[in-house]
Amino acid sequence: MQTTETATVSYLSAATQPVARLLFWDSGRGLRVDADLLQQRLERQGWRVIRELLPGWSVAKTQRSLRLARIKSLLPAGLVDLANTAQIRWGRRNKVAVDLQIHLETPAVDWIAASRVNWLIPNQEWVKPQHLCFFDHLDAVLCKSLAALTIFQAHHDNARFLGFSSPAVPMVNAVGDTHDRFRRFLHVAGRNRKKGAQAVVEAWRRHPEWPELQLVIDDVDMVAPVPANVRVWRDIDDEALADIRARNGVVLAPSEVEGFGHILLEGMLHGGFVVTTDAAPMNELVTRDRGMLLPWRSEQNWHLGTRYFVTPEAIEAAVEDVLQTSGALLAAKAKRARAWVLQNHWHFEQAFAHEVSGLALPASQRPRVV
Repeated sequence: MQTTETATVSYLSAATQPVARLLFWDSGRGLRVDADLLQQRLERQGWRVIRELLPGWSVAKTQRSLRLARIKSLLPAGLVDLANTAQIRWGRRNKVAVDLQIHLETPAVDWIAASRVNWLIPNQEWVKPQHLCFFDHLDAVLCKSLAALTIFQAHHDNARFLGFSSPAVPMVNAVGDTHDRFRRFLHVAGRNRKKGAQAVVEAWRRHPEWPELQLVIDDVDMVAPVPANVRVWRDIDDEALADIRARNGVVLAPSEVEGFGHILLEGMLHGGFVVTTDAAPMNELVTRDRGMLLPWRSEQNWHLGTRYFVTPEAIEAAVEDVLQTSGALLAAKAKRARAWVLQNHWHFEQAFAHEVSGLALPASQRPRVV
């Protein structure tokens, strides 16, 4: 990672190629995949890219943010605007300015003043109400899903649909069409506690006669005790995960919430029949003609997003349905799902290239689209 800590505030791109900075914190694999995809596309369009890994979430950081929000809530509107502007300008100290900053997941307030243009590509479930006062200082909010667009149009005049994808899409070949894959089951939770792992494992606990479930999870205690018909994979790399996906054709992904849905998209990319929650944005990626949707029992507001909870009973019914469905039919739906992933990737590439090409940069710094 390149550091941007320096005493100067001059633009890095002066008289050279344009420079973009990607701002994100190491919350897990998802944001790293986001950054990889955007870096790939920006460099393809002639940009120099800096990745800035931000300090992670902490209780102290959240409490400080809430205290500031409470203090500002007591001020007259005019003073609130001045306080927000002062906070942004104070954050610029010792930072090099760039042409474009892309804030991933939430606004990085301390960095806003260090760029000509600021875009937010949000994950609505992590955007908190106290972030909204800084939205006027963002040039655009580019949304990964239509559900996100509906949310953020209420908070920014320049919220637009972008879509999203994965840098893995062009590199993953089609999996061999063997129908026995669709009698083998996979659930990927990783470090995330909102993938519905407890409900999946509870369903398997009730059915010792079911085929073995492959469970990719770092915190095994979250689903303990693990039944005998569940095999646990911990801390595996992308290559090992791809191998597991190639051998297990039914992907159980009853996500409570998603910013985009990399687990769903990658399951479809690897030729999987994906079973997920019938709620947005999950049901934008997976539809009944290319997968299966699970009913949810209850919901909970989660910052600007919503969590949806699927029961073990719903998973039991879905698995029994899958086991009674022909492998050929499941394979046909999985094939349609992979075709959608490839088409979605092409649409994302076009949309992102259009956004970047539309930036008003000095003529000497405008990159050539390739």
